[in-house]
Amino acid sequence: MIYGTYKIIKDCGFWCVGRLVRVNEDGEQIYRRVSNHYSFRGWAQAFCRRMKIQPINYDS
Repeated sequence: MIYGTYKIIKDCGFWCVGRLVRVNEDGEQIYRRVSNHYSFRGWAQAFCRRMKIQPINYDS
């Protein structure tokens, strides 16, 4: 199991999985991309299933 806070995010027009790195003074969350860019959100969800990551915004 991989620990941390993960989220499926949209980056440069593609979907990817990001890990929470820090929170700014303004409350903005900064994520670091941990997967490839995918054309479809479902492919990012499949990456999460393969890697046993449980993102906070996973749609089943």
